[in-house]
Formats: sequence, structure tokens, C-alpha cells
Amino acid sequence: MKRKYEERPVIAVTIIASNYFPQAEVFAKSYKHFHPKHNIYVLFIDDKAKDSTYFQSVNLKELKNISDLKSMLFKYDVTEFSTAIKPYLLEHLIAKDKPEKIIFFDPDIVLYKPIDFILDKLNKYDIVLIPHITEPYSDTSLPNENDFLQVGMYNLGFVAFCVNDKTREFIKWWENKLKDQCFSAPEKHQFTDQKWMDFAPCYLETYILREPGYDVAYWNLHQYIGKVLPKDITFFHFSGFVPEKKLVSKYQDRYKYEDLKEYQALFDSYQKQVDANQKTIVQYPYSRFKNGVDIHRAIRRIYAYALENHLADPSEDPFVINKQSFYQDLLTPEDQFPRLKIFTWLHEIYPEIQRHFVAGLVGSEEQQRAYVQWCINHSGSEYQIPEVFIKQQQSLLENNLVSERSNKASKVKLPEKLESLVSLFSGFRELDNNAFLHHVYRVSLYRSPEPEGLKKNLTDLTKGKANRLRILYRILSSQEYKAKHNFNPYIEVARYGIGVLALITQPFSNTYSFKNKTPNRSISSDNNKKTGVNVIGYFDTESGVGESARGLVQAIDILDIPVNLNNLEQQWLRRNHGDHSRRFTKKYDNKINLVCVNADQSPTLINSLMPGNFINKYNIGYWYWESTIFPKIYHQSFQSFNEIWVATDFVYQSLAIDSNIPIIRIPPSFVAPKIYTTKIRLLRKELGLKQNDFVFLTVFDQASFIERKNPLAVINAFQQAFPKSRNVKLVIKGTKNTFNVIKDSMKNSDLKNIVIIDEYYSREKLNTLFGLCDAYVQLHRCEGLGIPLIESMLLGKPTIGTNYGGNTDFMTSDNSFLVKSSPYILEKDIGPYPKGTKWVEPDMKDAKEILVMVYTDKYLASEIAKKGKENVIAYFNPGRISGLIERRLHTIAKTI
Repeated sequence: MKRKYEERPVIAVTIIASNYFPQAEVFAKSYKHFHPKHNIYVLFIDDKAKDSTYFQSVNLKELKNISDLKSMLFKYDVTEFSTAIKPYLLEHLIAKDKPEKIIFFDPDIVLYKPIDFILDKLNKYDIVLIPHITEPYSDTSLPNENDFLQVGMYNLGFVAFCVNDKTREFIKWWENKLKDQCFSAPEKHQFTDQKWMDFAPCYLETYILREPGYDVAYWNLHQYIGKVLPKDITFFHFSGFVPEKKLVSKYQDRYKYEDLKEYQALFDSYQKQVDANQKTIVQYPYSRFKNGVDIHRAIRRIYAYALENHLADPSEDPFVINKQSFYQDLLTPEDQFPRLKIFTWLHEIYPEIQRHFVAGLVGSEEQQRAYVQWCINHSGSEYQIPEVFIKQQQSLLENNLVSERSNKASKVKLPEKLESLVSLFSGFRELDNNAFLHHVYRVSLYRSPEPEGLKKNLTDLTKGKANRLRILYRILSSQEYKAKHNFNPYIEVARYGIGVLALITQPFSNTYSFKNKTPNRSISSDNNKKTGVNVIGYFDTESGVGESARGLVQAIDILDIPVNLNNLEQQWLRRNHGDHSRRFTKKYDNKINLVCVNADQSPTLINSLMPGNFINKYNIGYWYWESTIFPKIYHQSFQSFNEIWVATDFVYQSLAIDSNIPIIRIPPSFVAPKIYTTKIRLLRKELGLKQNDFVFLTVFDQASFIERKNPLAVINAFQQAFPKSRNVKLVIKGTKNTFNVIKDSMKNSDLKNIVIIDEYYSREKLNTLFGLCDAYVQLHRCEGLGIPLIESMLLGKPTIGTNYGGNTDFMTSDNSFLVKSSPYILEKDIGPYPKGTKWVEPDMKDAKEILVMVYTDKYLASEIAKKGKENVIAYFNPGRISGLIERRLHTIAKTI
């Protein structure tokens, strides 16, 4: 029997990027089952449109009603654009098919009954909307009512229109709003297309659908579980569902999977339907400039700001690269100060940056330099500003400093010399204590105060143990200030003057003796001699820390300075790197010590090497740390050093919050080894690998903790990706007893097609193993640097790694394959990593799909690997690293 609505001209629509094709097919199939005569259209926003048995595809280029399309694609991210385009699609299809009713559904919706009730309401009303909730929450979980105040009352995963003059006019109004105001920005009272729909009941005859069973989703499950049976549901919205982790939705914390009770079957069924459709991983084409530089949210917001202030032309393609392009605008220096325009605009659009750097654009030269230095150190990690802009800014600032120093001699004027000091007194009386301390730290130390230091200084000010002059004197006398500023006699005179004033203006009995956390060393310098370095490290040890130390020496050797290599013997580790053994010495006659030993071992090491070798020296630690939390037990290690060097921004961020001394980012250097084809053939034969076998390789050292390196995740992903393939192999290179550890951990797991090596390999043979593989994979939970990833990329191998940790300094979506992840908290102590340490868990589904893609799309894998090789060769080039070291040693030499 036919239902009475099936003959009516009704259109159902959804919008996707190509990676959502399986969900769109499941939705369309369920809709067609109940409404076979309705037309279903799917808009592909990434120009990858393809038809299905169940729907007709629409290509973005077919929408002729959009002016400045490229401008919209640039300023909005993929989610924002997918929602901003919604009224344009509705308008296009209304003009094309002239339907009586048009209904939008999100692609992750499934129909279990016909929607005749909604179609009937559209005979009487202009629009049907479904509120997020119709019953209040009784708990404090997320989401809650406050969230809907920010994102809107109605869920725009569904909206249905009766097509008439009023709704056409409303869609046009909606379209005009979304052209420029479809950001996910609750702080600006915007939330994509959804928040605007709160106006619909004011403008249109609106039916608010409160009847149960429609648009059931994570936000209203409290109205259904134990109250409404699944068989009574009309359609379910699987928003945020993460099946491989059994997450009901990544946007909520109210329900666990086991809490779903009778609704769990719906989720299981949906997962099977989606998995049954072929999946493809497609790079969103509008996530990069034409030259391959990534476009993240901050750059999109900067572009929107430029458009709003008529600093960019919306009719010009912002993705292109030429002399008049938006990209070139971002790289353009300002006239007044050597600051790229991208960082001027970054300051303009983010209130939190403005609060930290009030005078970052218009203050003294020191204040502006402090802001620029923050941009160099932190804008990449905090706002995903691409490295190309940061490097250009660093180069610009360094050139400016060189120019300033070369012109300073005879033209010295007292006001210029004391400009930074004078700026410390800006707001001296007006600011409260907290604001005063933040101001002083930003101007003098180029950073915000660490929590412990801020608390101590606030307490001293409040209790009268120190006045503001004494606080200034403390900071100007600190090792960190001296390390960050060249010696200046005027500043020294002013510093002592401030100290005297502090004593005069505050009773002596109330003063508080400030002690630097680092030893206060009296270091002399003979400017006629070159400043040399004593490098202390595990030079003959086969470990990541040893490899890193050798990489630093490789770069330092390019410099024409004296170098002593003091080797530390680790008897319990393999020691077979004799490259530098002839240079080993016990001398410490250079003025700088570079100690390539991690924080947990530094105090013991210094005591064992005789503390006298570290007195009256400028001591630098070279540390790694693989967590966002640096345990307090290791904070004492800062006391032994004047500054710490780190290889990656991840380690920098881990240490900086707890450090009272400078943290400097200088990676080690690496070069690609020579690989011999003959040896590759022999090793393949030795491992039982056929010539046509496709080999994935993973390498780890159990001394680095198997829980962190996570090779079991590689095995799981491999087994899921290639359950039956005979010519795809996984080679695992571990250390002693690796086979037994993996076998015990992978109980009842078939390890066929997996080759496990737990015997010792020389460096040359390990290089051959890297040369042998077709792709390298590492699914770590955290990584300080990731040397095997670097070695793989240097050889031009497709390289797969977790998108977390120090490896993200050199691995991007353009030069490697990054695996998504979710938070992972240690439930017990593991080595130096205490319980509660924050790591991540690689996404097994994503890893599996990437492994399959690397194997099946060898051309794509090869092109990405080629770019990866170019990038890491340039990034870790000994010449580049030696330049970084030379500039830092030059700065240090002026202070000792």
C-alpha cells in the first residue's frame, strides 16, 4: 500500500566531504527504503563527487549562487564551510527541482520509520525544527543547558522547509548571514549555521517538534534510555560516535557504551553498516596553500579579519602564491618594527594574546620584541602557525639585532639604552600586583611568570617582604635576565640604583633575600680566545640519547672552536659506536659545558664527574622528556645549569612552565646513511622475506619503555589492515627478549606475516634494515624526538607516526602519514614517568586505514615520502644546526 506522501515533490539533502561517503550511503539507503520516490541529493564540498545507487551527487562548482567561493573556503574550516554552504545548496535545489518540501539531514543519521508526521506538518507550517532537549538534565555532565545557550536551541542536523515565498526569503537571509558569520565562535555568539536558527520562530510559522523519536542523539538520550524503546524511534543521529573506541560520542561524557542498554544494538548495527561501505582517506583540498603550507584555524581567522577590515580582496584566490597574494601579505614585514604582518594580525584577533602582550604592537622596542620572541617560540604549538612563517620571523629578528649591534658604538644615547628599563615602570603605580608582575616578566624575560614564582612574589608583595622595586631588582639580577640580555653598563648602574632604592624605601628587617634557583657563578671571559665547549654524553652508546649527542657534535664540529668530548660509559647498554673514541678526553678546560644527559640522571652524573668541573662554568643541559608534565622530583636538576637545550617544541613546552632558566630549542643534526643494495638483498634472504613482499618496519628499544613506544599497537593495526594478505609483512626490530615480551603480550594472537628481531644489529646492519623496508610505522604514545622516524624519512621511506610529541616538529600531513589519537593517562608508574602522566592512545581505525592506503596507493605514498626526505634533510642539516648553535654560543660568550 502506498503512503499518501510518496508522490509529492520532496527533496532530502545532506552535505559531506568525501571521507564521509559511507555514512551518506547508509543515510540515503535508510531514507530511500521508506520514501523511494523522493529525490536525495548529496553535496560534496571537496570536488570529489560520485553518485550512488541511493542518491544523486552535487559538485560544489554547480552552485552558481555563491560569489567569492574561494574566499569562503579559505576563511572557514571544513566543518564551518559544510554548514555555511547549507542555505546555498537549498536555494540551488529549490530553483532546479522546484520542490514543495525540502529537508536537510546530517549524513550520520539513520531512518527507522517514515517521516510522514513531519511531511504533514509542512502542509501547515513553514519550517519544522527539533530542539536539542525537551526535558531538563538532572546531573552536571556534558552537554548541559549552558552549552545550548552557546550553540543554539535547535539541532541543525535536521531542518525541514515548506517551499514558499516566506521560506525562500528566510533562506536568503540565512545565506547572507552565513557568508561572513558562520564561525564556531561561541565567544562571539556564533556557532556555525545553528545559532542563527534561533530566529526562525520569530520570522516563520514554526512547528517545534517535541514528539519523541525524532533526532535522537547523545544530547537527549536521558529522555530515551529506559523510557522509549528503540523500535519506537523514527530516526537516530549518531553525532560524534567513535565505534573503534566504543565512544557514544566524543562530544559528551554522560554515557559510556555499556550505559546504552537497549540502544547499544542500534550503535552496533550502525557501525556494521558504515564498515560495510568502502572507505577512502582523502586529503581535504582546501587545507593548504598552493605551495603545500598548511592552513590551520588561526590563519583562517586572520584572513577573515583582513577581509573585515578591507585588508584583503575577497575576489582574489587566497590559496595562490604570487607577489600580490594573501600568502605574501602574511610574509610582509611591518615598517616600524621587524615583525611579519601575520603576527601583527595574530595579535589583533586573539584577546588572550592582547592581554598577555598589551603593548606588543605599539609599546617600546623591548615590548614589541618580547611579543615577537613569543611568536617564534610558541605560536607554532599554540596556534598552529606554520614553520615557514616562524623561520622567516626568526631570521628577520636576528638580522635586525645584528644591524642594531653594528650601529650601536658611537651613536649610543642614554634614553635608547634605558628604553627597556623605563618600560618596566609603565603602569608601576596603576597596575595591581598580579598585573604588575605579568607586565615585568613579559618586558624583561619575554614570558609569563611560572605559577610558583608568581605565587611567591605575590606573597612577598602582600606580606611586605618585598616592595615592587625589590621585585625589579630580583629579576634584573637573575641568571635568566643576564642570559637574555647583553651586558650594558647603563643597565648595570640602573640595577644597582634600583637595589639601593629598594633598601631605602623598605625597612631592612622586612627585606627578603632572593636566591636564584641556579648557582650564581662569577664567570670571566678572555675575548682574545675562542669560547670552546666541553661536550659530555654517551658517545659510544647505542641509544637515542647517545645518537642525539653524536648529532650535536656533528654540528659543533663545523664551527671553528675548541671541543672536548667527555664520554660517559653505560656498561649495561650496547657500546659499539667508536666513531669519536680517539677524541675522548677527561679535560674540562673550556668555559662552557654541554651535558647531554636527561634531567633524571643529571645530579648524580655531575657529582660523579667531580662538581669542580662545573664551578665557574656556563653549564647547559640537553634534555628530553616524554610527557606534558615534568615531575617535581626532577625540578632540582635545573639548579645545576644556566640553561637547558631541547630538541623539540614538545619538550620545550613540557619544561618551560617549571623552569626558571632559559629553555632553548636546538635539535641535533642527522644525515642520511649510505645504503648498499647488495646488503639489502642478503638481509631480505636472511629474514625470509621474498623480493615481492611489501615490508612495514618498526624499531624500538625496551630501555625506552615498551608502554611508551607501543609496538603492540603496530601489531594490532597491521593485523586489522592485512588479515589475509600473504605478501605484506611487518618486521619488528627490538632488543634482547623482544620476542618473548611480544608473545606474552599478544596472547592468542596469530603472529603470521610478522618477523621479530631481538638480536643485536650493528649500526650498518640497522641502516640496511631501514633501507630494506617499504614503509616505516611507529604508533608511540609519546615521543621526545623520534629518531627512527627521522632515519626513515631521510631514506625517503613513507613514514607513519602518531600525531603527538616531538615528531610533529618535522612530520606534517604533507610529508608523512600522521595517525590521530585520544588522551591516555598512566594508571601506574612506568620508569621515570609517574602515575597520572598524560600520553595519547593512537587511533587504531585511522592507523589501519593509513597502512592500507600506503600499501595500495604507492604513488601517493612515494610522493609524500619524497617531500618528507627533502624536509628532514633540510631541517636536520648539520650546517643549519651549527648555525643555531653558533648564534647561541655567541650570545653566551658575551655573558661569561
